[in-house]
Amino acid sequence: VARGRDASPLDLAKLHFTREGDLDTGTIEGVKDADRFAKTWAALGLVGVADGDRASLADLLEATLQLGDVDVEETTTSEGEGSELVRGAASEAAAAALGVDEQDLAKALVKRTMKARSEVYEIANTAQQARDARDALAKEIYVRAFDWIVAAINKATSCTVPDLKINVVGLLDIFGFESFAINRFEQLCINYTNEKLQQKFTLDLFKTVQAEYDDEGVPWTHVAFPDNAAVLQLIEGRMGVVD
Repeated sequence: VARGRDASPLDLAKLHFTREGDLDTGTIEGVKDADRFAKTWAALGLVGVADGDRASLADLLEATLQLGDVDVEETTTSEGEGSELVRGAASEAAAAALGVDEQDLAKALVKRTMKARSEVYEIANTAQQARDARDALAKEIYVRAFDWIVAAINKATSCTVPDLKINVVGLLDIFGFESFAINRFEQLCINYTNEKLQQKFTLDLFKTVQAEYDDEGVPWTHVAFPDNAAVLQLIEGRMGVVD
């Protein structure tokens, strides 16, 4: 389900952005996708996201998915290689979901604006540049929608009493090393960050305190703890993955 209404007109098995994913897994950790979606949708209402805003959010997510099926074809212009929008059901659906004319969507993808001093002019995008612009637009819409949700949650959970100095609630996720069927560079970066956080937690809570106890002659009982220094050495050490 991609929309917040009763049914979705999208076939995720056919969409470019989703068809390569694992669509056969409908249950994660004992919770069905539909139940998880319903809880998420209800939670948005709980933090003050109105029905109309939730519907707009669903439209944005739909637009993001629809953009993936928009394509272009190569053309030749007086300035060299260019591109042209392939008009059809995909471009019509994406433009409708975005609330813009199909012509405006085409212009945004196949051309880019350049500015030199006081002069502004347009340059034709190649087919690959137009596809990159399409993907960048989809990512930007998704990121802004995510940031908007975070802002709404922060607003709903923030303190409204001026005299109370409650500024930050910090959440530390440790031992978050994940391994999927396909692991790319961004997953390595996520895991590396989690391992660095775990090492800082280990240093602050165990190693540093125990060293202080030794220096001050304070009697203490040794506490065994997992140390991931070897993992970090493998990633960032000499001849490591990111050396």
